[in-house]
Amino acid sequence: MNQFCEATPCPVILNATCVFYEGANLVCSGINTNDTLETVIVKLNTKLCNVSGTSGTSGTSGTSGTTGTSGSSGSSGTSGSSGTSATSGTTGTSGSSGTSGSNGDRYKTSSTTDFTLGYAGTITVDPGLAYTTGQSIIIVHDINNYQECVTISYNTLTGVLVFDTPNLTVGGGAFTSWIVNLDGATGGDGSSGTSGSSGTAGTSGSTGTNGTSGTTGTSGSTGSNGTSGTRGSNGTSGTTGTSGSSGTTGTSGSNGSNGTSGTTGTSGSNGSNGTSGINGVSGTSGSNGSSGTSGYDGINGTSGTTGTSGTSGTSGDTGSSGTSGTTGTSGSDGTSGTSGTTGTSGTSGANGISSGQVYYFNESVTQTPLTYKQVDKDPTGGVTQTITRTTTGSTPVLVQEFITDADGLGVTVIPPGIQRFHLHFLKSGQGFNTDTFCTIQLANSAGTPYGSILQTNQVLIGWISNVLPVETYLDLVIPTSFIIDPTDRMIVKIYVVDQSSGNHDVTWYTEGTQYYSYVVTTLGAVFGSSGTSGSSGTSGATGSSGSAGSSGTSGSDGTSGTSGNTGLPGTSGTSGNTLKSINIISTNTTAGSAANTDYTYLASGTINVTLPTAVANTNNYYIKNIGSGTVTILTTSSQTIDGSLSAPLPVPYTSLTLVSDQSNWFIV
Repeated sequence: MNQFCEATPCPVILNATCVFYEGANLVCSGINTNDTLETVIVKLNTKLCNVSGTSGTSGTSGTSGTTGTSGSSGSSGTSGSSGTSATSGTTGTSGSSGTSGSNGDRYKTSSTTDFTLGYAGTITVDPGLAYTTGQSIIIVHDINNYQECVTISYNTLTGVLVFDTPNLTVGGGAFTSWIVNLDGATGGDGSSGTSGSSGTAGTSGSTGTNGTSGTTGTSGSTGSNGTSGTRGSNGTSGTTGTSGSSGTTGTSGSNGSNGTSGTTGTSGSNGSNGTSGINGVSGTSGSNGSSGTSGYDGINGTSGTTGTSGTSGTSGDTGSSGTSGTTGTSGSDGTSGTSGTTGTSGTSGANGISSGQVYYFNESVTQTPLTYKQVDKDPTGGVTQTITRTTTGSTPVLVQEFITDADGLGVTVIPPGIQRFHLHFLKSGQGFNTDTFCTIQLANSAGTPYGSILQTNQVLIGWISNVLPVETYLDLVIPTSFIIDPTDRMIVKIYVVDQSSGNHDVTWYTEGTQYYSYVVTTLGAVFGSSGTSGSSGTSGATGSSGSAGSSGTSGSDGTSGTSGNTGLPGTSGTSGNTLKSINIISTNTTAGSAANTDYTYLASGTINVTLPTAVANTNNYYIKNIGSGTVTILTTSSQTIDGSLSAPLPVPYTSLTLVSDQSNWFIV
């Protein structure tokens, strides 16, 4: 069946336009195969409305009158004379001859190659001949100078004929005129080629014009018509029968049972799971903030009054005192053993690297501007791509430059942290000191770069073998947050450079399933857990205590009276507080240094904020650029901020929080 449901879309509960009659054509009702249910119902309704009662029988017709006799026919006219015969048409032109059959194999040829008799060699003859390897040939200059040898090869396109050392040589010398043929008696004639197909027959000549027809003889006169017989009188019409009563409408047929549903198609096989993305490396642990200073101890509450002592019990009768035993001398205390030295603490685990959005280097995808390839959040699934570059000594050589898509990074802030590059290289030799590094730079939506260029560390490319690439890790430190437009793009350039004056080949790999190069950025960064601390060293063994001397026996004491109740404890003193100082500044300012105070500076304009000394300073300093200038944070006494003498905030609405390790300042 080629019918389709007209409803769009076809509902699950079908209507009358989606069910079709599949039986034979029904003549009486006019229902045909493939009619929709709606059409069938309409046709049945029409037939039922048109059903009438049976008509009464018609009356018998009267008898017809007798027909008059026909008049006699007139005599026929004489026939006209025949026309003259047409002349024959001209004969058509003959068809073109068929093509000749293909020629048999051909060997006889000539050559003008300069060649010396008596040697193997090569000469150029006509192309398109039938020479094959191993055939015996004869190369003839004249009846007194020729040689017989065997063919090694023949090129049917160029005519170059290569032959072996001759087995017979007559005469000698170098000539430039040769006749070449198979060596041996001339064979019989080859069979004739098949005849060409016959040419198409010529077109027939045009048919001559027919002669004019003779004139038609005159027709004989028509005989007079006989008189018509009298018409019999019409019989009386029978009375019209009464109309039959309309038949009762037939009961509607019961609805046909629904057709069985078509079997459900087998489900398509599930697509294979995509390869898992590469796990991001763990982020670096933030340094622990210094502990806040403890609040001052509150004043001790007043001690409760001591309860009155209970009355002493009455003393028993004093027995007679026995003689006191002599008190033994106390033994001297043994000297305490020296404490064992404390074991050295285990080394702390290495800090993880910031983990964020992964961007893949897609060499097979060209970006706009056309000089760039694609660096994107999605891998291509394509085959491995390689680029080979040759170093030129200590001058960096660009391997490739990439840019993100034209729709932008889609974020407004690039967070600080470490971006780690995973690059795959293969050096041309194990001992070559070839390094690599990368740079990044922001660009607008059109791909025009702007702002500072940041560079990774420069790392020596490793070596596994001359066929296996090695993965090289590069780190780029983002010192502070950068505010950007969501349509901004990122440019990444990869370089190789030699540590000396050498020129060496190095191949970079990306895409495929084994050597995909990528970068773990700080975009959407998730910080990895801190490395586990090293286990503490074992404590030294405690020295043994000296033995105590034996004490002499003491005389027995009298019983003590019961103690009074203990008074209630006094209330605890209140803890000390850390103060906050918030300042809005637009000129050069030296930050405060009062103890137990956290300082906040909201700075605008191009100004300097100078930190106090880091020595014995436990305060927190929060500095934010709220204007359009550059706010620079400076130190005193050549102290450093994360190893530098200053920390700039060139981008509006970026900030830094700084703490001291009692010697220098650090960004947290």
